[in-house]
Amino acid sequence: FSAAEARALDLPSVLAMAQAGLAELRALGDGGAPLAPFAETLFSARWADLEREQRGRAANDELDAEIGAFARAACPLLQLRGAHACLEWLLRRFRAHVHNVDALMELALPHCDTAVFGRLVQLLAIGGGDGPGASAAALAANAPPGSASAPLWHFLQPNARSGAVLACQTSGAAVPQWMPRRGEGTRRRRRAPLRTARV
Repeated sequence: FSAAEARALDLPSVLAMAQAGLAELRALGDGGAPLAPFAETLFSARWADLEREQRGRAANDELDAEIGAFARAACPLLQLRGAHACLEWLLRRFRAHVHNVDALMELALPHCDTAVFGRLVQLLAIGGGDGPGASAAALAANAPPGSASAPLWHFLQPNARSGAVLACQTSGAAVPQWMPRRGEGTRRRRRAPLRTARV
């Protein structure tokens, strides 16, 4: 959503869109089957009035585990509009962009060369506070106890400011020549000699 569209949506509208998006993803067959349990947990109407900050640590740890499980299950479907609606609910209701940075990065990293990745990184609290560019002290104050998100994702701060995607290779081209590729057995290729510059 654009910033103006997101501001215009109230929480019940976001929940309805997320439930519709989840149903759309579940209708995909085998690809959406792992998302079925989340209809009764993360995307149920019982969350409409509950505040994360008013819950105890044990309850929030359980919620974090549930969000992490959803992120792993939804990863292959992140490029679909239904997944975007589900993600909007996680950000709005559970402040996942602050409390679940690691889970959301696990969801987004396989899509590092897409616009969805760039937009999500802009929303994450990897620079501190509630979004990019805030101080490290603000991140430490907002991060869950024991979270290592700040030092882990600090290299993405320029991407968080610009929304740029990462230049990543996920095809066989990323495999060095001397390593065997899938299906080639154990025969190793000869390493090319290293070329050094003469001074």
